[in-house]
Amino acid sequence: NGEGATRALRNAGYRGVIIGITGDPVGCPEREDFEAAGLNQCVDKDDNGINAIVAAIRRFGLAASCHSLPAGASSFSQAVVGGR
Repeated sequence: NGEGATRALRNAGYRGVIIGITGDPVGCPEREDFEAAGLNQCVDKDDNGINAIVAAIRRFGLAASCHSLPAGASSFSQAVVGGR
């Protein structure tokens, strides 16, 4: 799971950026444990979360170029599956 993977990376000395994504709501004990495992940021599994990942990639300098949703797509799922 994400919590275990994050702890393993941090225990092995990894100091890079780790962005977690979860369906657990803010305040949920499982999410709090995940965040406490050593994440730099935790986002939700929804369109807002995907946009937060794009913003975090830019903020942490993880990609030279990171784009938002394609023109005409109102959501991440629409962009991926063509509007279904």
